[in-house]
Amino acid sequence: MSDLKEKQEFTAEDKLGFHDIIVIFLKRALIMLIYGLLIAGIGLVISFLITNYYQHPLQDVTFIVGIAVLIIGILMMMKGNPAGVGMSSMGMKNANQVNYMNLEATLRERERTNYNRDFKNHSIVELAPHRISLILGGGLLILFSVLFL
Repeated sequence: MSDLKEKQEFTAEDKLGFHDIIVIFLKRALIMLIYGLLIAGIGLVISFLITNYYQHPLQDVTFIVGIAVLIIGILMMMKGNPAGVGMSSMGMKNANQVNYMNLEATLRERERTNYNRDFKNHSIVELAPHRISLILGGGLLILFSVLFL
């Protein structure tokens, strides 16, 4: 059912002209920029509060808050199912057996879904507007702290 839905969305995009695609892209980019500026503003307010309470330099606090927001944005972009050993069976007597079964299930699932051929749909990094906005907000905070403070 989801494949049919994806095919319908893909065919709907094919019907759009180049001008329409550019307009949609620019609207999404503007929304991401607005969210990024909002996140940077919130980070700047947090930096002011920390500076007033702990008497640290504003430039240092803003830079650290920017790095924290950037790292949170990068970590939020990760998704998917890792192929490594799980930690859910730690401390159990049959931990090796449980991990082996999980690995076998992952291998069978990947064989069924043609994981290697269709890697784009199964990738670990997902680009979503709210996640890119966090990275953009953190980058703007870092730039603001370096250039203007």
